Amino acid sequence: MAENPPFNMTYLFWLVFALTIGTTHVGFVITGNNEVGSILALQLNWDSPDVDGTAKLWNTVISSSGIVGLIIGSFTAGFVVKAGRRKSIILMSIVAVAGIIPTLFLNVWAIIAGKFIYGLAASVIIVASSLYLQETIPAEKSAAFDFTTNFGVICGITINLVLGLILPTDDAGKKADDVRWRFILALPLAFIVVQLILWLVIFKLESLKYTFATKDFESARAQLNKIYDFGSNKQQAGEVFDQYHEAHDTAMEKTEQSPPYVAVLCDSKYCVATWFAMALAFFNQFSGVNCITIYSSTLFENLGINPTTGSAMVGIFQLVGCLIATQLNKFLGMRPIFIGGSFIMSVSHLIVAIAVGQEANTIVLTFIMVFLTVY
Repeated sequence: MAENPPFNMTYLFWLVFALTIGTTHVGFVITGNNEVGSILALQLNWDSPDVDGTAKLWNTVISSSGIVGLIIGSFTAGFVVKAGRRKSIILMSIVAVAGIIPTLFLNVWAIIAGKFIYGLAASVIIVASSLYLQETIPAEKSAAFDFTTNFGVICGITINLVLGLILPTDDAGKKADDVRWRFILALPLAFIVVQLILWLVIFKLESLKYTFATKDFESARAQLNKIYDFGSNKQQAGEVFDQYHEAHDTAMEKTEQSPPYVAVLCDSKYCVATWFAMALAFFNQFSGVNCITIYSSTLFENLGINPTTGSAMVGIFQLVGCLIATQLNKFLGMRPIFIGGSFIMSVSHLIVAIAVGQEANTIVLTFIMVFLTVY
């Protein structure tokens, strides 16, 4: 092809926007009970002698049910998305509604079941959304949009934690509140409405790679006509289609020759890279970020720091860190960022541990935020 056609950046922007909205649900699941947990504890009398259990126990069970939903959803997503990335997003958005609604009732079992269902749906949505992104955005624009999956998760976390500022802080206010905690838990419904409108009305095509995989070439041509601005140049549109078609067929041949799972895990040619990547992912998740994000209110309350303000800062600093990373990657690359970031996070942990022992809460708060930003 002699000349690359211009991209339709308006289409690509709004497509990525629709995909990013879907990824916010994982953030909502992770922090959904963080700020409202103390209100539920008072309104459901979890610390009453007549109740079997404590506030800490029930809040842990509620938070864990959402996380378990995310885990199970990640395992089942591979089977669901085979029906189509767009179809999976639409279907799981409807399932998410069925999970969110029960959490608005003052019934612990309804809340637990709802959190699990919502977590499962959110997990499938983020897998389908990330696949759609990878399979549709041209390689030349991937650097501009690849960060949006993680960005959506961080946005969900930040919105939830910042909205904690509207909740009452005294016990009397928490017992009397019937609206504000429900508003926080119901907010994802608004995101789902926007999602469904975008996917049902505007984005009616499956991901580009999926259309080639299913031999739906008419949809593949239609998708390419939206991604690129061909104008009236039908010859160029045909050349681009042939180029993508050939690239897909070549990729499929390589996939058929790829090593099986056993070889990837055990063969000396692959196992070092495989286990190293798995270790990176494992230790990344065990760095402590999830403990802070999920239990920030309890953490800051025990440290004598305003839990509402501290939790809001947790969300904001994670969002700031995500935005900084998108720019740093352009200059430093991933390896230096990972090595330098890991060192700073380790030092931050050490300083926090020492500062907690000395009851230096300002230093504790400062280096927790440093850790979150770098993470």
